[in-house]
Amino acid sequence: MDAHPPPLSDPAPRLWDYACAAYARPGVGETCLDWQARYQADIPLVLALCWQAARRRAMPDPAGLCALREALAPWRGATVLRLRALRTRLKPLSPPRSRGAQLRAAVLAAELEAERVQLEYLARALPDAPGQEASTGPARQALAHYLAGLGVPDGERDQAVATLLRQLDAPPHDGLETGR
Repeated sequence: MDAHPPPLSDPAPRLWDYACAAYARPGVGETCLDWQARYQADIPLVLALCWQAARRRAMPDPAGLCALREALAPWRGATVLRLRALRTRLKPLSPPRSRGAQLRAAVLAAELEAERVQLEYLARALPDAPGQEASTGPARQALAHYLAGLGVPDGERDQAVATLLRQLDAPPHDGLETGR
């Protein structure tokens, strides 16, 4: 990998910054963790779709979302999901302030780095073409298509998307609380 900083036009750092700031908004982190547990949602992909809408860029259609999921699956399965499973298994074995807790923190850091790599891919894979004017419609539609692909029923899907978009519109607070 190149040790030089990314070019100024590189969208990856902007997506990472957006994802961290969005996750820190009141309720967003909790909603993301709920989607992750309940629907096996890919939260970096969810936040990338929200970033795409915030930038007023074209959203992927259902086939494009499916293609993104398929492209991400090998990386996600080999890194993010395995690290998350290990971190989860370590939790009951790691009392606070123990070496086990330090190891669990290191696994969390590796999991977050794996998600950052995934976000770098998404920053380059999402269309850079202009989208609609400022509106939550494109994000609502893309997120609904994504959750439909995960098998989330209509009513539950609509409510879940509305909740996340409402939380993203709320004023941010300081600090990044991961709740992990």
